Amino acid sequence: MNNLFLIFLSLRPNAWVRIAAEILLGAALVPHAVNNLPLLCVGFFILGPCIAGGSYILNDITDKKYDSLHPLRRDRPIASNHISVRTAYSTVLVLYLFSLVCSYAISFPLFIACIFLIVSEVLYTMPPFRYKEVFFLDIFLNAINAGARFSSGFYLAGGSTFLFPVTFAAFAIVVKVILFLGHRWQSRNQEKHFQFKSTVVVLSKKYMLFLFLFLGSLAAATYSMSIFEYSLPLYTFLFPILTGLLLLPNVKTVFSVEKKEHVRNYLYCIFLIFSLLIFFTAQMIYNKLY
Repeated sequence: MNNLFLIFLSLRPNAWVRIAAEILLGAALVPHAVNNLPLLCVGFFILGPCIAGGSYILNDITDKKYDSLHPLRRDRPIASNHISVRTAYSTVLVLYLFSLVCSYAISFPLFIACIFLIVSEVLYTMPPFRYKEVFFLDIFLNAINAGARFSSGFYLAGGSTFLFPVTFAAFAIVVKVILFLGHRWQSRNQEKHFQFKSTVVVLSKKYMLFLFLFLGSLAAATYSMSIFEYSLPLYTFLFPILTGLLLLPNVKTVFSVEKKEHVRNYLYCIFLIFSLLIFFTAQMIYNKLY
């Protein structure tokens, strides 16, 4: 029983909040998506606990030697040897196979998304690739993952390829990349110590600030375009302001290079709140129009 609990912790249930937010954003602009909430929940279970959970375990396996030297991560079940590498690999294999079988039976787009996510994780984490240590490729693979989860939400909600919300998808992907870079920035000192060539290490603080400002501007532009393109009410402009106000108390901590797990969880919760606001607002509007 203790091993099962440790495996559960290794699946990073705190990160499932972010995945739920990405799926909801993908489903938000599909008319009557609320009618497909059970299917969306199944998709979340596959993409969250199974695919993402398995990927986190795979990441912990390949980062074991680094995590064992980290003041916080060394207490993780795999880094601390409370779960053997063999058990961890077996868990990943079971989760991935279960996800592929279930997704194929439920939805072909979801099945394709699972394949993309698994291949992306292998390239990101596993030697000889380890693209998490390579400039730009770490961002690129993260963007692919965000796009796969957004697309899954869209198709599971009953969306049509001809009506795929490209602009809104771009917004969701950019937001996820910002969250990813913020997370990696807090690990910058350790990555420099191990001589990674990741984006947050290669770019100086000045260029990282420029990148954050650029991505923030791009998110604002694509969000504004989406409001007009998909006939969302003007008060949805207030949603980013609301989430920004929720973020204010932790701004300094977010940009600290010291790892703060509780801050990341707080950001994920804010992201979920924003996604819920968009989802239910769009559904109320579209259910009246269609």
